[in-house]
Amino acid sequence: MTSPVRILTLATLFTLLAGCAVMSKDDCLKADWAELGRRDASQGLAIERFAARADACRKNDIGADRAAYAAGHADGQRAYCTGELGENDATLGKVSAPLCAPVPLGNAYQTGYAMGLIRFCTARSGYEFARLGGTYRNTCPADLAGPFQAGLRMGTELRELNSRLDGIQRDATEQRKVLADDKSSADQRDTARRLLRQLDADEAATRRLIRQAELSALSF
Repeated sequence: MTSPVRILTLATLFTLLAGCAVMSKDDCLKADWAELGRRDASQGLAIERFAARADACRKNDIGADRAAYAAGHADGQRAYCTGELGENDATLGKVSAPLCAPVPLGNAYQTGYAMGLIRFCTARSGYEFARLGGTYRNTCPADLAGPFQAGLRMGTELRELNSRLDGIQRDATEQRKVLADDKSSADQRDTARRLLRQLDADEAATRRLIRQAELSALSF
């Protein structure tokens, strides 16, 4: 039996060889519609992909086998919609794959996705997810969303504080360049020193806030 990894590798290779066109005339003449269905499903593409393929072949006066494509797509869908993929998607904060919504083909995926949400929708996970710049897509169910949102807010605050610190340090570097430049006037140097004093104070204050946020996050 062909493994999901093998199917995905073949699908990727097919896509690279096919280029931007959906189907060339030669592709249509040689098409194994069941295999095309499996390949498309292995890439997470819905069965509606058949319409684009069939249309491309129709323009070359070549027919398409919808029944064979649909059968192959169902096989590929079973291989794609695994519990492992569902759990992985959930723990990465991804929305549930539309291809894996139908029952029973998507049952394993949905079970894995539910398990992944239990791991993902925690305060600590929300904190790390936001701290690292993740975009939350409201995937946590109502009974798990509260703790996750609390962590998300803390992680967002810390990310913004670190961004502020980076900006302060960049500004300070520019003012130090003014002081190091032999061409800078006395007024420019005075302004640079004044700004550096303010930037140093801002950096110290921001670092304190970062430390406070990090300490607060230890409770998660």
